[in-house]
Amino acid sequence: MKSNRVRISLRSRSDAQCVAAALVRFESRIERDGELWIVEALAAAGMRPHVMSALKSCLVQKQIASARVMFDERSSYLLKGRT
Repeated sequence: MKSNRVRISLRSRSDAQCVAAALVRFESRIERDGELWIVEALAAAGMRPHVMSALKSCLVQKQIASARVMFDERSSYLLKGRT
C-alpha cells in the first residue's frame, strides 16, 4: 500500500516532540519552518484515522490549543485540543 505524506504544524518544539512520539510508528520527524514546528510522517491512506486518533490524544494530553494537519498537500484539517 502506498504511503502518504502527513504534515502537522504546531507552535512549540515540545508540542512537536509529543506529536512525533505519538506518530513514531509512522516514521515521524521534526523540522522547523519559521515560527512553526513541523512533524512529518508517512502513513498509508487507510491509516489516516490512526494518525488523527494519535494526534488528538496528544492534543488532549499536552493541552495543545490546535494543530494543522495536511495529507499529501491536498486535505487540510485544523484540530483543536484545549478550549
